[in-house]
Amino acid sequence: MQVNGGNNCMDMRKSFCYRNFYSDNGTCDGELTFNMTKKMCCCSYNIGRAWNRPCEQCPVPSTNEFAILCGSERPGYYIDIYTGQVIDIDECREIPGVCENGVCINMIGSFRCECPMGFLYNDKLLICEDVNECERPGICGPGQCYNTIGNYTCICPVDYMQVNGGNNCM
Repeated sequence: MQVNGGNNCMDMRKSFCYRNFYSDNGTCDGELTFNMTKKMCCCSYNIGRAWNRPCEQCPVPSTNEFAILCGSERPGYYIDIYTGQVIDIDECREIPGVCENGVCINMIGSFRCECPMGFLYNDKLLICEDVNECERPGICGPGQCYNTIGNYTCICPVDYMQVNGGNNCM
């Protein structure tokens, strides 16, 4: 994509983003479930450490390589090529899939995820994952627990009845 009146180009290719890069053997893991540009993967706050396949290590913050890619030496920001101003990266808007099943809240230089009841934040995948309440022993008393997305329900034996909105047997 041409930018700055056609004087520069911006790489808009999207590929895999990885949470971890191991410099001792050049491998990656923690592949995110959504693709993004190298700039979004490497420059956003606490998103990626490597990009593409085979994986390429992201430049380290506060280095020249990081500033060249990101336009700023600090993660979570970029430099507007037209005004020269430091601009906050809105990870919630720019990175599809971040905070899936929850609410993404952009913050200056970073973001946070708020997960609804029945979900927990997975900081490796950057999404809200369903909690399997049925793994808690005795959650349904004498009943059988069935996990549902964001909740659970109890199937009660004969002579018992559901209480607490179906979340226990009595």
